[in-house]
Amino acid sequence: MKLKFASLLVVAIAAASLTLNVSAQAIKVASVDMDKVFSEYTKTKKAEADLGEKVTAYQKELSGRDAELKRLSDDFNKLREEAENPAFTEEKRAEKRKATEAKEIERRLYHQESLRIKNERERELMETRAKTMRALVDEIMKIIHDKAKKDGYTMVVDKSSMAPKGNPPTIGVPPFLFLQDSLDITPDIVKLLNSSASTTGAEKTKDKK
Repeated sequence: MKLKFASLLVVAIAAASLTLNVSAQAIKVASVDMDKVFSEYTKTKKAEADLGEKVTAYQKELSGRDAELKRLSDDFNKLREEAENPAFTEEKRAEKRKATEAKEIERRLYHQESLRIKNERERELMETRAKTMRALVDEIMKIIHDKAKKDGYTMVVDKSSMAPKGNPPTIGVPPFLFLQDSLDITPDIVKLLNSSASTTGAEKTKDKK
C-alpha cells in the first residue's frame, strides 16, 4: 500500500512539474519603461508646453492684480496720512477719513476677488493637467494593448516601477526584482505612439485645408 502510494505521489509530482513547464513556456512577457514612454512621446511634450503657456498667462494675470492691489494699498495709506494731517482743516480731514474708509473697502474687496481668482486658476490648472494625463495614459495603454495582442504577449510589466522614486529615493522592494533587457519593447511603443501622433496631425491639417 505504501509503495503504491509512493508511486502515485511520484506520478503526481511529475505531472505537476510537466504542467508547470508547459505553462511557463506558454507565458510571453514584455517590459515597458512608462517613464521613458511619457518623456519621449511627442504629445507629452506638447501637453507640457501648452500647460506651461497657461501657467505663464495665469502668473501674468495674478501679477497684474498684485500690482493693482499695491496701488490701492498705497492710495489707502496716503489717504490715511492726509486724514491725520494737522495742516488740514477738520472738514478736510473728515473728507479724507471718509475717502479712506471707502478705499479700504475697495482694497479689501479687490483682495478677496484676487484670492478667489487665484484659487480658481489653480483648480483649472489641476483639472487641465489631470484631464491631459488621463488622455495620454489612455493613448499609451491602447498602443501597448494592441502591441501585446498582435505579438501574443501574455503580460506587459512596467519597467520603471523597479527604479527608486522620490527625492530622496524611497527604500522598498519593487514588484519585479529582475527583467531581462531583451524583454524591453519601450522603443517600439514610443515609435508606434509618435507615428500615430504624426498621422493624426497630418489628417487634421488636411481636413483644415
